[in-house]
Amino acid sequence: MLCLGLGALMGTGAVWQVSLRRPAGPAEGTCLHGGPPAERTTRKTLRVATYNIRRGLGSNGKRSLDRIATQLQGFDLIGLNEVEGPTLWRPDQTELLGRRTGLMWLFAPTERRWGGEHFGNGILSGLPVRGWRRVPLPNATGNSYRNMLFARVDCSGVEIHLLITHVDLRRDRRGQLRRVAETFRSLPEPAILLGDLNASADDPQVRALVNAPGVADPVAETGGLGRKSDWILTRGLRTVAAGVNPSDASDHPLVWAELEVPPGNTGR
Repeated sequence: MLCLGLGALMGTGAVWQVSLRRPAGPAEGTCLHGGPPAERTTRKTLRVATYNIRRGLGSNGKRSLDRIATQLQGFDLIGLNEVEGPTLWRPDQTELLGRRTGLMWLFAPTERRWGGEHFGNGILSGLPVRGWRRVPLPNATGNSYRNMLFARVDCSGVEIHLLITHVDLRRDRRGQLRRVAETFRSLPEPAILLGDLNASADDPQVRALVNAPGVADPVAETGGLGRKSDWILTRGLRTVAAGVNPSDASDHPLVWAELEVPPGNTGR
């Protein structure tokens, strides 16, 4: 009986250990997953979107990645937040959405749990990616881990610097948002920030970032309504159109922008 009790206790302890959230850590690579994008003629505009997919859970309480994929059609670059990692019976949700939309994909986990990459951000791209890296954001609570995902994207010979992130809602938000703002402003132009900043336009840190020299807010420029915490910010790109698309696929709207690609061979 003593052996059985010890065995049960050890088993419980092992389950508790693997259930703990742990940071995923940094990583980098040279390409995304999936086939290379189809050859396209030189383009004048680029369509981007940011979407917190809430693990595929819709406002009606039902999960459906098909509804998410429908929202993502027609975009060249997409930043995803609240993405589930792979399980024993399926790949990560970024891969599933990449296959449904015909775009290349990359899952950027923020945390590990249950022995694998559990939760995080992602990118979908119909354009060649020259390189990517993920960098953890400051974390003081030891519970909710976050990161920044960087990608260097080739758009008709112009290198665009992309930053995708999801900032914490509570104690770590100010420090993480400060790091994101400083990093975005330091990126070479043209640059795009996509993500859930868990802050509205009246937040002092967001206001300072939006009003910084050279930073543009496409949704505000075009009079878009309905955005709360999901943002697209740009530097070195002109806004053609932008909007906010609510749906029952998530409790967040899809925020999008069409941007004019500058001429030349920037980044080469």
